[in-house]
Amino acid sequence: MLQTLKQAVADRLVFLRNPYLSIRTRLLRLASYHLAFDHIVLRNGMQLHTDTPEDRATFESIFFEDMYGLLEYSNALVIDIGGHKGYFALYSILRGADKVIILECEPSNVKAINSLIDENGLRDRVKLIPKAASDKDGIAKFLVYATNWSHSFYSRDGKGQPSEIEVETISLSTIINERECGENILVKSNCEGAEIDVFREIPLGIREMYISHHSFASLGAFAFQAHLEKAGFKVTKVSSNSEHSNFHCVRLE
Repeated sequence: MLQTLKQAVADRLVFLRNPYLSIRTRLLRLASYHLAFDHIVLRNGMQLHTDTPEDRATFESIFFEDMYGLLEYSNALVIDIGGHKGYFALYSILRGADKVIILECEPSNVKAINSLIDENGLRDRVKLIPKAASDKDGIAKFLVYATNWSHSFYSRDGKGQPSEIEVETISLSTIINERECGENILVKSNCEGAEIDVFREIPLGIREMYISHHSFASLGAFAFQAHLEKAGFKVTKVSSNSEHSNFHCVRLE
C-alpha cells in the first residue's frame, strides 16, 4: 500500500515538472488519478487531443519519455513519416523547428491532423501530405487496422483483420526536390515496415534521422543499420525490443 502511494506521488511529480506542458494542464493532471482527459495544452499555447489509448501512449512517449529528445531541431525542416495524429509535429515546433512536413495517409488520422493544424493556426508552418512514404511515387494497397498506430503496407499478425484501401505514395526525393528544402533536414520515421523502401535512397539534404525499424520489415535490423552506414551516416541503436529497433542517424561530414 505504501509503495503504491509513493508511486502515485512520483507519477504526479513527473507530470508536474514536465517542461512541455502548460501550468493549467499540469494542475489538471495533478487533480486527476489517470491520464484520461482528452484536451492537453502545451506551454506555448498549442493544443492537442487524445481520444484513444494509442493516442495517449503516443503522447506519453513523445512528451514524457522524450523519445525524440536527442535530435537537433533548431531552424530545421522536419519531415515526419507516419505522422499519426500530429503530436510529433507540435513537439518539433516547440523544440525550435522552422517547418514540419507530415506524411500520413490513413483517412481518420489525416482528418485529426488537419484539425490539429487549424486549431493551432499552423498552416504556414506545418504541411500535411496525405500520402504514404515509399521509394517511388504511385498508388499502393494499404492495410488499415482497428488500432490507429498499426496501419501498414504489410500484414500484421495479432492485429486483427484489416480493411484494404488504396493510397498515393511519394518518395523522399520528390518531397525534397519539389520544395527546395535546403540542407538542414531532420527526418523522423515510424512507418510500420515500409522503412526499407523509404530509405532505399537517402537525399543529401538530410542531416539527421530517427528511424523505427520493425521486425516484420523485409530487411533485418542489422542489415538495415549497415545500409544506413553505407549511405554516409553514423548510426546508433537507441533502443530495441522484440517488435522494433530505434536508430539515431547523423550524416558524417
